[in-house]
Amino acid sequence: MVSQPKDGLALIDGVNRDFPFDEVLPEPQLIVSDLGAPMAELVGASISALNDQHAYLRFDPASATVKIGDVVRLGLSHPCTAFDKWSLIPVLEDQVKDQRVTDLIHTFF
Repeated sequence: MVSQPKDGLALIDGVNRDFPFDEVLPEPQLIVSDLGAPMAELVGASISALNDQHAYLRFDPASATVKIGDVVRLGLSHPCTAFDKWSLIPVLEDQVKDQRVTDLIHTFF
């Protein structure tokens, strides 16, 4: 998270080239303040837009704590659209509890 210009809106330092989509916008799934710490569910949040500079994260400040420096994990609607942009896909030990990278998969798209 790089900016929080108003309550309920945070800007993520990721752009339409980083988060490709062809069906729906990326879906916020988990959030963490300290890298390596367990991630928490990010309920009720959504990405409302992507541009060449930022992803726009909308959330309810009454039910979610979001602050500058947080890392948000996003799910892609159709990951195949990322294969031509990312030639290495990390494999995680566990998607929620232990997010250590255990392997890398090379993509050829």
